[in-house]
Amino acid sequence: MKYSIDLSLVTNPSDEIGAYWRGYLLKKAYIDKNRTRVRVSLPKVDAGHIFLLLSDLRSNIVPRKIKRNINGIPYIGIYTNINSKDLIRLLNNLGVDNRHYIRGIFDACGIITNNRNYLRIGCHDTEFLNIIPWKNKSGWWVGNEAVKVLKYLYVDSSRYMESKINKVLKYIIKPT
Repeated sequence: MKYSIDLSLVTNPSDEIGAYWRGYLLKKAYIDKNRTRVRVSLPKVDAGHIFLLLSDLRSNIVPRKIKRNINGIPYIGIYTNINSKDLIRLLNNLGVDNRHYIRGIFDACGIITNNRNYLRIGCHDTEFLNIIPWKNKSGWWVGNEAVKVLKYLYVDSSRYMESKINKVLKYIIKPT
């Protein structure tokens, strides 16, 4: 079966959806050695993110399940392959540095932790460290600085990983 894909939503680098997916896919996706296929693989808890990506691409691709043991621990995930040289060209040719692009990078490789009510966020991606407004060579922000970064990335945004936004809501929006 031939599948469809519409790249129009990801072609505009100033658009939230296009910028977000560009940042996310550049850091999370695997591009095969022939540069013809993009693969995104996520744990089951984040499966909805692959469905959101495919929805934004208006694609009829059906994601597949992954079941395996990693060091004796069962792993269940989901992945999709997108065979599109045009998508790969788009990812490589359009640079963006707005907050949606930065959020895509953070969703792909950032960390949010809270040990003993001590909020820490981290991202050691060189590009993220160079373009985030709050410079930090260590790649870690704590306390109020972490809250500032999270608010910058996630407030008034429509594209994000559910597992990340749930942590953001838990840590920066205090119940009254």
